[in-house]
Amino acid sequence: MAELKPAPTNLYRYRGYTKTSLDDSKSFDRLKLEIENAQRSRVWHSRLSEQNDPFDTNPAFVDSSIKEVKDFFEKSFWPIAGRNATFANEDFVKALADHGVSKSKARRHLKDFGQHIKTTRATFSDYRSSSLIACFSDRPDNVLMWSYYSSSHASFAFEFARDPSTSSGREAVGDVRYVSERPMLSTLDMMHRMAAWRFPDKFQLSGEDEARIDNATLLCKSEHWRHENEWRSLKTPKFDPGYYQIPNYMLSGIVFGARSSRSLIEFLDSIVRPSVRFSQAKLDESDYRLVFNSLERLDG
Repeated sequence: MAELKPAPTNLYRYRGYTKTSLDDSKSFDRLKLEIENAQRSRVWHSRLSEQNDPFDTNPAFVDSSIKEVKDFFEKSFWPIAGRNATFANEDFVKALADHGVSKSKARRHLKDFGQHIKTTRATFSDYRSSSLIACFSDRPDNVLMWSYYSSSHASFAFEFARDPSTSSGREAVGDVRYVSERPMLSTLDMMHRMAAWRFPDKFQLSGEDEARIDNATLLCKSEHWRHENEWRSLKTPKFDPGYYQIPNYMLSGIVFGARSSRSLIEFLDSIVRPSVRFSQAKLDESDYRLVFNSLERLDG
């Protein structure tokens, strides 16, 4: 297994607020709430299914054999989860009986392993897509990131610094794996991962299998996006979208785009604590690159 990279010293989260956000009540309230949370090392985590690239963490799938699936349920899953359990329901027979289906018919359906193969991908996709994600870059000078995600350089980026006393920061964020070939998972891969999600104390994957499956479903992305240098904070499906803390990181700076307005800078200056550094990008006079100047804080 490849050695894990240590998390960056600094993480950058590009935002899209501009001076017009100050005049729109909904955008203004959202901006204030986001800054309030950022100062507590908290950022918004959205559904993995809401990413803008449909290939993002969306592996290819191949069906396992009926015998492999039958062996998994009879020898591994049901002895732990219960004889009537599925990944979506702890007592499938009772659930169907509550809807008027006879228990004998429900049990026959439960042991239709071909049907399990057909439904596993949809069930797994529901689990995967309900995971939460917050995205960062390890670069503040990415011209494309400023153009795409920061209102054509008119907004800002949060800078979060890692606590130097922590060894790696890996428990907080993971690096996106940019790949040229789409990862592939089997029905059994999906079943094993869902069992570990549902029964984490009883059903465990090997470290190698867990990393392979989680990379494919949470961290792998086409190499077309390599320029983003992305890192991700992830939450398992049991969480709802919302603001969550990034362990071992704290807000250390605000980086303004080259087109950021004075009114936006002054507003953030008025609500961000004085210890947070301000800087602004400007266009280099001769090359296609950004350079950064420190901005003096009003209370600084």
